[in-house]
This record gives sequence, structure tokens and C-alpha cells, in this order.
Amino acid sequence: MAFNFPSSPVLGQEFSSGGAVYVWNGYGWMSKPAPEFVDEAGDTMSGALTIRVASTTGHLILDNPTISEVVAIALKKINLFRWALNATSGP
Repeated sequence: MAFNFPSSPVLGQEFSSGGAVYVWNGYGWMSKPAPEFVDEAGDTMSGALTIRVASTTGHLILDNPTISEVVAIALKKINLFRWALNATSGP
């Protein structure tokens, strides 16, 4: 089966054929898997996580709607915390 992929794709462009969806990653067309979500507290995702920001500003926003809670990004290695970035609700 031959595919007629677009000849001048742009990064993130999608192409559908035969019920499959492909996305241009800047180097080649990759099949796009069904989305997988980790959307409950306590879930763990294994493997690499790549977050591609859709805007040109490059912002990654973690928003916690409650005032009393801390928003944090932490790095663990060998099950030990190496660093954490915490944001609180105010001074």
C-alpha cells in the first residue's frame, strides 16, 4: 500500500490514511498512537515524557486552582529526591 504523504510538511502536521493517523516530527512521518492519559492522583507513567508546547512562547503552566496547595516539580533519581521547585500562593 502506497501513501501519498504531503511533500512539504510542517512540524506537527497530521496525515490520515486507511484509518491510521501519522504526524510529521521534523524528520519523518510517525504513526500516531491512541492517546494515553494519566489523569488520576497516584497514577504513575513509565517511559520518557516529552511535552511539546504548541505556542511560540514556550510556556509550560502548572495551575493548581486551590490557594492553600503548593504546585511542585520534583526530580527523583534512584528513588531519592534530588531537587524540587515549589510555588506557593503568596509571599
